[in-house]
Amino acid sequence: MKLKPWMLLILVCVSTAVISTWVLRTWFSPSAEFTHQSAPLRPVPSELVCMVNDTYFGQPQIPVMGDNKTYYGCCDMCEELLTKDDQYHFARDPMTGEMVDKATAYIAADSNNKAYYFVSKTSYDVFVEALKRGIPPVE
Repeated sequence: MKLKPWMLLILVCVSTAVISTWVLRTWFSPSAEFTHQSAPLRPVPSELVCMVNDTYFGQPQIPVMGDNKTYYGCCDMCEELLTKDDQYHFARDPMTGEMVDKATAYIAADSNNKAYYFVSKTSYDVFVEALKRGIPPVE
């Protein structure tokens, strides 16, 4: 059977649509930062994380007391923000979607040193397992 030009055009259009959909879902999905590419996450000590910019630095940060808990910042500006603005005291657990206090959270960092805050080690463990299976986290 000889392909007619209109058949070839339909084949190209369908192929392009399928590939475009795959690229958009894979590379630009809302959960793209939580893919196996950023895994493995590794637990990190809270005193080595700037809790304003959510970055693991691997060295001690500036301790800041707030609500009878200790938070950490990397510079004078972060220290001031942690003192004056409680919004920096909380983050959303990527597995459960719950708000978690950064001072009491189980903290892990990815290969780019981005910090993630979990309500518990169990939540962290479930999250890591979900990443391995390709299950997207709670948004």
